[in-house]
Amino acid sequence: MQDKTIAGFIAGLVGGIAMNIKDYITVFLLNWEEELYFEWGAMMIYGRFPENLSEVILAQLAHLFFAGLLGGLFSVLIIRLDTKRYLIKGFIYGTAAWFIIYAISILLKVPNLMEHTFNATLSNLSGAIIYGLVTAESFKRLLNLNLEEK
Repeated sequence: MQDKTIAGFIAGLVGGIAMNIKDYITVFLLNWEEELYFEWGAMMIYGRFPENLSEVILAQLAHLFFAGLLGGLFSVLIIRLDTKRYLIKGFIYGTAAWFIIYAISILLKVPNLMEHTFNATLSNLSGAIIYGLVTAESFKRLLNLNLEEK
């Protein structure tokens, strides 16, 4: 892939899909927590939880789009910092994004996103780590495809 920012966006989408799969497993199969990532998207675009399937779908798409944007930012940072040890950098990036997003939600007093249970917090942290690792690996693979095309 020629455009590294687009590659980062695509890698972020892949990472977002991975973290959402983990999210659905944690909530619906394991019943370990009740907070879903699309609810974060809904709070950002509706100011409330979604009330019907159409709103859930749009909120989920908004969350994935945001994950793609974070992937684009990751691509800019990783290229400036060097691509060596990209998985460690992905881990750090995912964890930092989790912390910053949690902090902003609390500082801005976003309704329904200011308080979290321990299980939800730990689940979201693990999702952010998965996001960072999958985004980093996807980005590297997209770059390798570019190198093979030349």
